[in-house]
Amino acid sequence: MTPEIISIIALTVMLIVSTIFPVNMGALAFVSAFLVGTLAVGMAPRTSSADSLAACSSRSSV
Repeated sequence: MTPEIISIIALTVMLIVSTIFPVNMGALAFVSAFLVGTLAVGMAPRTSSADSLAACSSRSSV
């Protein structure tokens, strides 16, 4: 399945869960975005902000 189809399925599941259970839809959106990004698309979460700052500073000095 393509990441677009997986995102649409995740959105549909999120809407169904939020109508059945008293769960905040924003919290479900954050969880589903993380799960779709890491599991379906293969993106890796950042390890720390210090690593990203070091990467940005090394790129800007070039």
